[in-house]
Amino acid sequence: YMKKRWLFILSIVLLGVVMRSTFTTIPVVIDNVANTFGLPVSQLGILTTLPLLTFAVVSPTTTFFTKRFGIEKTLLAALLFVLVGSIARIVSAPMLFIGTILVGIGIAFINVLLPATLVKFTPNKIGVYTSLYSTTMTLMTAVFQIIAVPITKTFSWQMLVVFITVIVLLVVVTWIAHMLVNTDPELDKAVTQTTHMTTRKINPWRNKYAWSLLVMAGIQSAVFYTSIAWVPTIAQRTGVTATQSGWVIGVLSLIGIPVSMWVPSFLERSSYK
Repeated sequence: YMKKRWLFILSIVLLGVVMRSTFTTIPVVIDNVANTFGLPVSQLGILTTLPLLTFAVVSPTTTFFTKRFGIEKTLLAALLFVLVGSIARIVSAPMLFIGTILVGIGIAFINVLLPATLVKFTPNKIGVYTSLYSTTMTLMTAVFQIIAVPITKTFSWQMLVVFITVIVLLVVVTWIAHMLVNTDPELDKAVTQTTHMTTRKINPWRNKYAWSLLVMAGIQSAVFYTSIAWVPTIAQRTGVTATQSGWVIGVLSLIGIPVSMWVPSFLERSSYK
């Protein structure tokens, strides 16, 4: 039961907006970033790699924090990491890398906690809400890649980052409002304990399905994030304009929308387990 369901839905949508756009937008304007800080473009390719490395390192620690603080408070802390890390990137070259790591840490937690949040608040509509945030995530990744160059040309790449950061701030405010209105401490405790009990019964290291999923997800991520990081730069080196390269990578992201809309709902309706 939620007193303000619309507030929860708005929070899920806004989370979808920032889950990828916070670090997949920068590669489109990487030349501008490199010129500002006097760094070679090749060195800045790590800006897409750093969040992925933090995903691998930080994600396994999520259970420890949710057990201690609960799902929603941990998710709020993750959003604050993203907020601070995002704005820090415009300060200096070292802070560009440090801020990117902070963004990666926050997104790593959000990746894990958002599905758990849906289980807690919408156990009977997990597929619908998963489609909602995954579609929003894919759509807004494409939108930000398309508008990145026009914003940078009109203002600066720093203003682009500020714009993204303002949206993250809006997510923080919305999530706090959701916590104040819809949070049930007893329900949060029960869900967290159930999650831990279920986790202890499963040994992913000996589960062939877990390994299959690991390989499939790893290959998919490698292709996607390599494309995000380097297609805009490669396109511009071959004579494509910066604006056109933004459209190229944006359309590449948009292609995934039909799948992100259909698959979660299909799996929820499927009788296969």
